[in-house]
Amino acid sequence: GIVVGDFQGSANLSGFYVQEENADTDADPTTSEGIFVFDSTFGVAVNVGDKVRVTGTVAEFTSATSSLTQLSS
Repeated sequence: GIVVGDFQGSANLSGFYVQEENADTDADPTTSEGIFVFDSTFGVAVNVGDKVRVTGTVAEFTSATSSLTQLSS
């Protein structure tokens, strides 16, 4: 996907947003075409417009107030 928002660094959100390229999107309005990549120790700087590949295992991140789908390593 393409980096569409860069918020790396501990003073920010410690991550970045990635959105699927237009040519690879699906027509299903119930699925997401983007993901926030959180990692305070990622160590690889990205910039808006960079093309990246994100891989992982789908899991649920649950807190006292919400549950979010995530990719974990």
